[in-house]
Amino acid sequence: MNKLPQNEIIIVEMSENIKILVTGIEKKEQASQMGFVEISHAYMCYSTNRLSDKISKIKKLISLGALFSYGTGWSPSELMSYYIQQGYNFDKFKVIAWSNTSTYHIIEYDPNKSTK
Repeated sequence: MNKLPQNEIIIVEMSENIKILVTGIEKKEQASQMGFVEISHAYMCYSTNRLSDKISKIKKLISLGALFSYGTGWSPSELMSYYIQQGYNFDKFKVIAWSNTSTYHIIEYDPNKSTK
């Protein structure tokens, strides 16, 4: 098991439903108030078939400082890139990546920043 940051929401899946890993009681309460349902001790899920609903939840998660799990394929960080390419606007958000089981890195990404 990878080392996890404390009192955080980590988005681990969002290609269909939004699945999050929550480390902290306060964050679990915030996610519950957003409509996430506990599916195990640390995991919660929000189910929707509407993209507009999903985008709205993603924006709310960003406002709570949620971390988007990095990876290839349809990982949350890759899906954010896809949504941005499709014209959806987001505030700055954070991505979490592990270089080994005990070391993680959190990087802030600003989709509105010019890349000149």
